[in-house]
Amino acid sequence: MRSSTQQRVVGLPLDRVDGPKKVTGMASYAFEHSPDKVTYAFPVQSTIARGSIASIDVSVAQSLPGVITVLTHENAPRLHVEDSNLAVLQSNAVAYRGQFVAIVVAETLEVARQAADTILVRYEDQPHHVVLRTDASNLYKPEKVNPAYQTDTASGDVESALASAPISIDHTYTTPAYHNNPLEPHATVAHWSSDGVSAPMRILSPCWRIPTSLKQM
Repeated sequence: MRSSTQQRVVGLPLDRVDGPKKVTGMASYAFEHSPDKVTYAFPVQSTIARGSIASIDVSVAQSLPGVITVLTHENAPRLHVEDSNLAVLQSNAVAYRGQFVAIVVAETLEVARQAADTILVRYEDQPHHVVLRTDASNLYKPEKVNPAYQTDTASGDVESALASAPISIDHTYTTPAYHNNPLEPHATVAHWSSDGVSAPMRILSPCWRIPTSLKQM
């Protein structure tokens, strides 16, 4: 029998159900599905770390053939969400570099990208902090983390272990930011119709307050 301290997954040569299809290139991703009448969205992302949008000019983008619409904080549907991280295009506030400040919807991906390049955004910068400092005045301790673990935990005596170790290495390593979706980001192919409703739409529909009888995914 395996002891309670042994890992049941990490380091073991377990077969993944989706492994063979992925390593042979046979797995189907969301973008590889080809429903009819597809539209494409391409984002315009903020170039400042913190501030606000003073003005945004989408006139050239809207005039290009094939562009269906351009969404900004000025005309995007109001989302009824409690999590501010999900409040996309809901105000002119910029909280981080790379934030979506406009989205072009077009008949082809190429047109959507071209139109996004023509959008002119003027910002009002505000001071920002990109280094976590122990003496920062706005530091706080969340009640739970990721999503419901204790914020602070301790195991063993690090200082004593280092002091008694025959060899120790003290070095600082830095890495760039990474996303945990190298194969494909979370994606869904959505088809709107009047033929019922699926579980995903029951979750998403409250954001737009759309009656469940009008949607299907």
